[in-house]
Amino acid sequence: MKQLSNCKIVSFFFGGVSSASFIALIAAIVIGFGFGAITFFKIERIRKMIYALLFMMLVVIASFTIAVKETGILIKTLLVFCVSYFLVAYFILKYAEHIIETITNNQKLKQEATKDYLTGINNVREFDRNLNSITQMTIRKEEELSLLFVDIDFFKKVNDTYGHNAGDRVLKSLAQILLETCRVYDIVSRNGGEEFSIILLDCSAGKAAQIAERVRKKVENYRFELSDRSKIRITVSVGISSYPENTKQINDLPENADKALYQAKRTGRNKVILYDENK
Repeated sequence: MKQLSNCKIVSFFFGGVSSASFIALIAAIVIGFGFGAITFFKIERIRKMIYALLFMMLVVIASFTIAVKETGILIKTLLVFCVSYFLVAYFILKYAEHIIETITNNQKLKQEATKDYLTGINNVREFDRNLNSITQMTIRKEEELSLLFVDIDFFKKVNDTYGHNAGDRVLKSLAQILLETCRVYDIVSRNGGEEFSIILLDCSAGKAAQIAERVRKKVENYRFELSDRSKIRITVSVGISSYPENTKQINDLPENADKALYQAKRTGRNKVILYDENK
């Protein structure tokens, strides 16, 4: 009885598998490896899909050619397959193009809604959203939080003297300086005009003052290139508020940073002022 059972198992593995099913298995494996290889191609997604569909068609045609021995049946089978396949592939590619275009447009709209059109950093709407979520997280984790307001000194004079195109180049360069000077996880935004902000996560007042001074010095020593290849120097004033060391209510961070910035402007510019509500 045991010997009969073993014979059935052997018969299932070696006699129960037809040549057509074996060819189909090999074709499926080849298609799988082919699709995997195509995903590594550094090309557009739609071209990857075209290559994948063509590769699959060639593998299936080769499988039919091996499996079907009668020429007449083979020709009819391939004719029906190719016509059907091209029709289906056409509609698949058109639908994929529509999906990709929709995703691209949505990403573009999302970026335009959150990024400043000129500098590419966060706009004021995204600054507000980030600050609201970060303040809640800071309270929950019992961490520190600091906020910097950075404003270009006498920026109107730059526009009046060199033109608005030159002013735009200065703004873009300053945004890049802020990104490079701050920590990678700090959040830099353009709040409007020549005013920028930096949210310093888990940062004490002392560390915030060091970062602000580093920003001020780097801007002071940087030569901003204009469209006519000439270079100018500018300065910035920085106001800092820090929770909970110098600002007891975390929601007062923007107002207090603005007060510190105003004091820096009023007392000579090109300086860093740390707000202290005890004073």
